Amino acid sequence: MRKINRKITPEDLHNFRFVYQPAISPNGKEVLFTVAQTKENDSYVSSIWKYTDEHTQLAPMIGFGDRCSEPKWAPGGYEFLFLRTYSEKDRAHVELWVADSTGLNRRKIVQLQNRKILDPKWSRDGMYIFFLSDYDADQRPEPTTDVRLIRRMNYRFDGEGYLHDKRTHVFKIAMTDYGMNRITSGKFDVSGFDLSPDGKSVAFVTNMDKNADFQNNLDIYLISSKGGSKTRKLTSNKGSVAGLTYSPDGKFIAFIGDDYRFKFNTPAEIWLYEFSSRKSRCISHELNRPARNSIVSDVMMDNWITVPTWSGDSSKVFFNATDRGRCRIYSANAQNGKVSAITSGDHVVTSFSISETGTISYAQMDPTHLPELFLIGNESKSPKQITNFNSGFNSEVELVGPREFTFNASDGTAVHGFIYTPPTSKERKTGNGKPACVVEVHGGGGTEGFQFMHEFQCLVAMGYAVITCNFRGTSGYGEDFMRVLTGHYMEKDYSDIIDMVEHAIKVGWVDRKKIGVTGGSYGGYLTNWAIGHSKLFSAAVTDRSVVNLYSFYGTSDDYRLIEEDVQESFPWDRPESYLAKSAINYTKEMQTPLLIMHAEQDFRCRLEQAEQLYAFLKRQGKEVEFAIFPGESHGLSRSGKPHHRIERLRLMLWWFTNHIDVGKRIECPV
Repeated sequence: MRKINRKITPEDLHNFRFVYQPAISPNGKEVLFTVAQTKENDSYVSSIWKYTDEHTQLAPMIGFGDRCSEPKWAPGGYEFLFLRTYSEKDRAHVELWVADSTGLNRRKIVQLQNRKILDPKWSRDGMYIFFLSDYDADQRPEPTTDVRLIRRMNYRFDGEGYLHDKRTHVFKIAMTDYGMNRITSGKFDVSGFDLSPDGKSVAFVTNMDKNADFQNNLDIYLISSKGGSKTRKLTSNKGSVAGLTYSPDGKFIAFIGDDYRFKFNTPAEIWLYEFSSRKSRCISHELNRPARNSIVSDVMMDNWITVPTWSGDSSKVFFNATDRGRCRIYSANAQNGKVSAITSGDHVVTSFSISETGTISYAQMDPTHLPELFLIGNESKSPKQITNFNSGFNSEVELVGPREFTFNASDGTAVHGFIYTPPTSKERKTGNGKPACVVEVHGGGGTEGFQFMHEFQCLVAMGYAVITCNFRGTSGYGEDFMRVLTGHYMEKDYSDIIDMVEHAIKVGWVDRKKIGVTGGSYGGYLTNWAIGHSKLFSAAVTDRSVVNLYSFYGTSDDYRLIEEDVQESFPWDRPESYLAKSAINYTKEMQTPLLIMHAEQDFRCRLEQAEQLYAFLKRQGKEVEFAIFPGESHGLSRSGKPHHRIERLRLMLWWFTNHIDVGKRIECPV
């Protein structure tokens, strides 16, 4: 008799194991990686594990009961570094450690308080470790006041807090005496770096212009690995630069960048800077896909950007790219730009690492499986799964994968969508035999696809179909599909969502009278816009959303997106245009019952955005409620405290089940 699994719940967050940051040894025989899980209700714990291919053996290596992460093998593979972070007496601590390959012989290299250590890297000879930090090497005295005097435009950042008195630079530590020295210095911030193969130079990413806070471009500079004031500018870029890495032969630097030809909707591509010609060229353009993972998941702990990696002979560059809801590993030929897919299938690769022998370890997820690690050899095209931390969870719960579909928008453009349909049973259908439905709208820079989404699975478990689409402006469908958004937000993006809903109704997938809508960030902006311009929706949940572009400009850490892309103007020059594209201007038309959810410490979409919407609707007597999550940032749904993430999902289920009947109701969780 077939086992009937239980339904997934928000509380299953405690059952998840988050697998990420694979680091394969130089010889390709061992893989270090990080495994995280919730630590009761308020935090997470993570540890370093190792897989040994020769014995197909998994073993825990490093764990302090707090957070250990970012394992990196030393040259030769005899030892590795890792970071430990923890809080003690209201102070955040970060430590850099080194351990031998068994994980037993460990030594603490440096400890910083209330500062960060980012992207630690070994020198090629193993004698130094370089990293980024906002450590104040000038040892200024402790401030005598808690008053912040602001002089910079970019004085705060979401998830990090106030940065007005901090700068991020490159540091190095000698493994002989653990002495720490700052390599770069000045009134600029370094966002990425790499070391030359001969160990003599450090290439780093920054903008040194005095008006850098008003600009969107970054460039690559060169400095001696010993430090000093002499730098050399290598590029004159119009757009972003990230994830740079030297070729093994030292002739090139590969990086993820763009030329800003379509402003913020320019796809990220793989570029090479050539030292001999002193010029940069794109080598992934023929793919016509963004060289990053843009597929958002609420169970992913890897970064969106995976640093491109060279083959040992400097002939190819390996990178992630998003294509029609999938994220795969690709390689680009450094000479002719020919691009080849390394992985295939309906999945999302969240990170990868390549050995000197060409073996690749990578983290991969799909709609019914959380990220796990896989291994693929240099000659093999058949990947081998090497971890299965979530097998117990998968054996217990009922999970549903999506069905792809394509519909024609009102102007004839083909748009790609996904629908999750609840398993067939009487209690999950409405009176006309069609399920109730929730429309999910993705956020800015994001893509829907073959990722695991705890939120989607919880909605399906309650009996809702979930439909979503990659509307105009979404990454992964070519630059022409992306570029239409610049200066035209709330136009084709919004109409594509409405056209998707009408298509789903027409083909009989959902009940017209039982449709909800939700989205976060830019998806919340679209949700607010939708309920102010359509009567299709019976209930809505808007999360960390944009409401008023005029006030958003002065309060967000991402104001340049507005002046350069959404509006292509300044608010003092065209205030009427800012308000015309603001949902706050259409609250009189909003009739849909609305739950507003917002993080109190969100520096991307500030709390005042939600407060305005709530006040306008409440004063007009509309049905609206407002949930505020204290101490949380814009990334609440992905990295917030476990109990807040669970309460957020339960609030969403409460709102929808109490406004769109699926035969059961959730009690208000707060």
